Amino acid sequence: MVLFDKYIIKNSNFDKVKILCIGDIILDRFISGEVDRVSPEAPIPIINVQKNKDILGGVGNVVANISSLGAYSEVISCIGDDPEGLVIKNLVNSLPNTKSKLYLDKTRISTSKERYVSGSQHLLRVDREDKREIDKKLEEKIKNSIKNLIGKFDIIILSDYGKGFLTKSLTKEIIKNAKKKNISVIVDPNGNDYSKYYGCDIITPNKLELSLASNIDCHNDKAINKAAKKIQSENKINYILVTRSDEGMSLFKPSGRVMNLKSEAKEVYDVSGAGDTVVATLAIILGTGGDIESASTVSNCAAGIVIAKFGTSVLRKSDLLNVTSRYISKINNIENALEIISDWKKNNLSLGFTNGVFDILHEGHIASLSFCKDNCEKLIVALNSDKSVKALKGSGRPINNENFRSKIIALLEIVDLVIIFDESNPLKIIKKISPDFIFKGSDYSLNEIIGRNFIESYGGKVILTPYIKGKSSSKIIKKIQSGK
Repeated sequence: MVLFDKYIIKNSNFDKVKILCIGDIILDRFISGEVDRVSPEAPIPIINVQKNKDILGGVGNVVANISSLGAYSEVISCIGDDPEGLVIKNLVNSLPNTKSKLYLDKTRISTSKERYVSGSQHLLRVDREDKREIDKKLEEKIKNSIKNLIGKFDIIILSDYGKGFLTKSLTKEIIKNAKKKNISVIVDPNGNDYSKYYGCDIITPNKLELSLASNIDCHNDKAINKAAKKIQSENKINYILVTRSDEGMSLFKPSGRVMNLKSEAKEVYDVSGAGDTVVATLAIILGTGGDIESASTVSNCAAGIVIAKFGTSVLRKSDLLNVTSRYISKINNIENALEIISDWKKNNLSLGFTNGVFDILHEGHIASLSFCKDNCEKLIVALNSDKSVKALKGSGRPINNENFRSKIIALLEIVDLVIIFDESNPLKIIKKISPDFIFKGSDYSLNEIIGRNFIESYGGKVILTPYIKGKSSSKIIKKIQSGK
């Protein structure tokens, strides 16, 4: 089971996210037709051309995906003074929520990939490109332009296809300026010298790219782990998200932990552009305030959608909703919760547990839950049912029923899972979950905390959370009732 709450897709304001995309822009041209004979001149098929289709590739495909998902982006790249460059410019200008700064370099040709296709079969690809680095004058002009506008963006994507636009000097300058503004940089890399990406936040190599950059043959999980950690350590990169085609993805964290995500694609038809879709989706979810685990999970869903289609294709928000409609919500019974928790444990995610009534959510609750989330990767909240609350606090409680209370808690981004329980205390749930941490307010003494002996028996810990004096649902209710 993939762990993802479709709430983030339905309710996140993608249109509020601003992303700056910088890199090599490419024209992907598909020439399709029928093949019904072989040439008498040579043993090659003859294609009767029926249709031409032009699509943006490289960083162009990244902004096309961002536009299709409803977010805002600006793209900075370089084109030649040729018909292909004009097509690229017109395609970018046709994208909603997108602005472009495409520098014209008369000494270069625009990069294009021309594919000849019959049905779903690729017959031939013809590339036209100039891999020389852009000249120094143009590089300085671009540096100054980026420096002046970088601050208005939430995320920066560097899409490096090795066509000469993202020089080492330009790349390092972008990362340096982004760090000064505390803006995350996601890199879709190229080549074997990852020192040019030193200090970026996230990098998304595929297996082949990882092999070339690390000089390690990434033929199995052990080799991939070794290669990713080598690149991470040498270049001070926070996260490495390795895309593995039909095998899914692996997220390598600064802590050394690895989160493996199985592919969502039932069949793989075409991996063209899948990496572009991944970085676009990753940037949008992070831009809405999502954490890296959620962003990686959604990106994995996105990749599963596009590799099941033929040709370079963009993703829509509705595509993600269709895929995630079968996924879990945050509110679960114990049986479903244990299945979710099992997946978390397989991915070595630290589990925190807390419980309470949460009748009227207040400042003390938020402070406590925020502290909990800061000290674990997945936060589980056990909520007393209406029956349990009545037994503990009397017939006048709860003020809000369990359905409402659980929904309010689930709406908090810091909470990952909500379980409603009927018992007077959560010991049975704690024993079934076996969390890494139990959190309880510092108004309790350690000896009072339910589950302490159990969790400490296997090396888990009890952590006391900050307590804001005078903040409790009971006191708020009394204040309302007294009118004071």
